[in-house]
Amino acid sequence: MPRPAWPPAPDNALTLAAGSNIDQVAQRDTNQTSGRRWLHNVGQHISLFVAGVKDKVSLKLIAAKGMVQVQAQSDAMELTADKDVAITSCKGKVVISAKQDILLTSGGGYIKLSGGNIDIHCPSTVSIKGADHALSGPASLDLPLPVMPPNEPCRGSFKIWRTPERLLKNRRYWLVADNGSEISSKLGDDGQTGILGTPEMAQMTLHIAELPDNQRISGDFRQKLSKAQAVTQLLDWPSQQLAGRYQTPMFDCDLQPPTSPTNLED
Repeated sequence: MPRPAWPPAPDNALTLAAGSNIDQVAQRDTNQTSGRRWLHNVGQHISLFVAGVKDKVSLKLIAAKGMVQVQAQSDAMELTADKDVAITSCKGKVVISAKQDILLTSGGGYIKLSGGNIDIHCPSTVSIKGADHALSGPASLDLPLPVMPPNEPCRGSFKIWRTPERLLKNRRYWLVADNGSEISSKLGDDGQTGILGTPEMAQMTLHIAELPDNQRISGDFRQKLSKAQAVTQLLDWPSQQLAGRYQTPMFDCDLQPPTSPTNLED
C-alpha cells in the first residue's frame, strides 16, 4: 500500500500570536501532526487530565525509538497508582540509586539503605533461603548520580527584520523583562539586540522606535515611545533551547536560542 502523501502546505511558516490567550475547543477530537519535532515551552504549569474509560488505557506516552527522559530538575517527583505499579526492563537492568536513603516498606516491615548501612526490620518472620550463603568483609559500590543543570539565568537576544529578506538597522529599542531587567540601545548592522539575562523564565516586552535616529525628534527614547508610535511586542522568554519568529504589525522578530537550565535538544 503506498504511503499517503502529506497535504500541500505553503512554503512559509504559520505563526499564531496573542497578547493573552489562544483557546482551541472541539466537541470530539483534536489532532496535531508534526513531521519532525513537537516542542512546547511553558512558563509556569502544564496540566494533562483524562476522565478516562473503565478498563481502557487512558494515557499513553510511547517512544518507538530512542530514550525517554523525565526530570524534575529542582524539586521532587511522584508516581502514584490506586492499584499495581510495575517496573520492567525487558532486555536490560533496573537501577535504583539515591544520594541519601532508599526505603522499601510494606505491612510494617522495611528494608532501609542509608549511610552505607542496611537495616532489615519486620514485626514477623525474616526468611532467607539459598543453596549457599557467603558472609565476608565489607564491600561497596558507588554509582555516579546525574548532575542537574544549575539554575542559571535565561539569556537571549532578538534579531529584527524589516522584511523577510531585509534586516532592521539604526533603530532604538528597549527590551524589558517583567522582573525589572532591561536593556536600551540601538540595533547594529546585524539587526541584533543586546543580550538580556533573567534568573528565571519571564515575559519580555520589546519596544522598537518606528523612525530611525536621523528622522526622529531628539529626546528621551522611552518617553517618546508612544508619540513615535513605537512597535511593541510581548514575548514569553523560554527556559528551553528554542528559536522562533514572531510578527509585529511592522517587523519580524527572531528569538535567538538562549542559554538556560534546560535544553530540549542536545
